[in-house]
This record gives sequence, C-alpha cells and structure tokens, in this order.
Amino acid sequence: MSRLPWTWPSRLRMILPHAALAAVLAGIMVLPQPVCADGSVVVTPGDSLDAATLEDLVRRSLPGPEGGEWSIRIVQPGLPLFNPAAEPLSITVALDEAKPMEGGRGPERVNGWLRATDARGHGARLRLVAELQVLETIPVPLRPLAAGMVAAPELFGEAAWPRSRLEDDVIRSLDELAGLELARRLPAGRPIRRAALRAARAIHRGEPVRIVFVDRGLQLTVTGHALEDAAVGELGRAINTTTNRQVQGRVVAPGEIVIGGSGP
Repeated sequence: MSRLPWTWPSRLRMILPHAALAAVLAGIMVLPQPVCADGSVVVTPGDSLDAATLEDLVRRSLPGPEGGEWSIRIVQPGLPLFNPAAEPLSITVALDEAKPMEGGRGPERVNGWLRATDARGHGARLRLVAELQVLETIPVPLRPLAAGMVAAPELFGEAAWPRSRLEDDVIRSLDELAGLELARRLPAGRPIRRAALRAARAIHRGEPVRIVFVDRGLQLTVTGHALEDAAVGELGRAINTTTNRQVQGRVVAPGEIVIGGSGP
C-alpha cells in the first residue's frame, strides 16, 4: 500500500504498530460519521472516527445472526482516531474471519484490518480486533413484581440481552406468558425463567367459590370457600358452606369447581 502524503510528527511511516499509530491519531473531537452505500465512512480533515461508527462498519461486514443482532466492542485500535490530513479519508473494514463462531458463555473475537485511503489511493491500515456477542430481544419486568401476580402484558417491556448469558428455559416472547402468573418475585429488567411462572390460579385459598355437583344430568350449585389455590384443570378443595363439609372437585373456571360429570 502506498503512502499518504501527510506530514506527521517524527515523520512516521504510514503503516505503524497499533500503539504508535493510535498515539499519533488520538484526537479530541469525536463526531459520528455516516456509513456510505459502499460500506465506507468518510472522515473529513479535523474530524475523528469514533467507536459507534467503527462498530457499525464491523456490523455491516458480518453475516446477521439468526434471531438476534450483533453487539460489538472494539478492542483494537484505541479510539477515537483523528484525521490529521488536509483532505478527506475513506475508511473501510476487512475482516479475516468471514463468520465468527456463536455460542459459549462469553464474547467471541474477530480480527481484521481498518484501512484509510485518500482520493489518490494512498493509504494506511491498522490492525482491528473486536469482541462480538449476539443480542436477543426478550421480555423483562418493567418493575419488581410480587409472587402471585398475573403475568399481564403491560407489566413487561423488552430488552436486548446477550444470548450467551440466557439459559435454555428463559421466556423469549410475551406470547409465552399468556395464562400464567408469578410463582416467585421477579426483579426488574432481568430475564424470566419458566420455573418462576405457573398456571394462573383460578381459585384462591379463603376466597368464595361456586361448587357445582353434577350427577346423571342433574346439576346442583352451592356456595363455598376455597381451601387452597388451584389453576384451571387442577383438583381443588373447598368447604361447602351449606353442609360445612369439605369437598374436592375439578377447577373449570375462575371461582368454580365441578364435582362429578366431566365439567364444562
């Protein structure tokens, strides 16, 4: 690669070790630069290449991960990089690995080169190292939630979370919360594991229930109060307030137990 016609301190060569070149290029002004259609960024004289812009360049050079997006952290070179030339520089990225590995419990690394070229084709390059993680958008509580609360959609928002830190039983969508309630307290902003959820209780200990006796086409309804919590489809115990006797039946709807027959 030919040299850029710049006058640099100590007349350093254009292709330098990372530490030396970073020291020469380090600047104070940090302005985000738009990425061009060809995947390059133009840094005008006196401006700098910032971390967000370089991360975007790297992201555009990677294949999109399935069901998520890349989180990128630039390890090398040090940023921002200042353009000391009297003309704009076109910045491009070339990665050594075409497809970084996913999985594991930490970020993967990808290596490559950052290239700076002027209008005459003169240029320089810097070694590029970046850490990559796949971010997956998942539902999280908007605030701390108490055990026993129904998992209503308005209680949850969405957050991007590193896939490598998500357990296999983490809830991935709001649809998975339908008909469930919290089996234990949930902190705000954290992934929700299935073990923290259960089927929503349709009867609650100490609360009134309707007890329906069904026998050979006949139906008798009395009132009572529940002796335990139970979800629809589960067996639940209650006290028949008419006879003061304990009964057990199938919970078929909120506040309703059926004894005998198959229930609605």
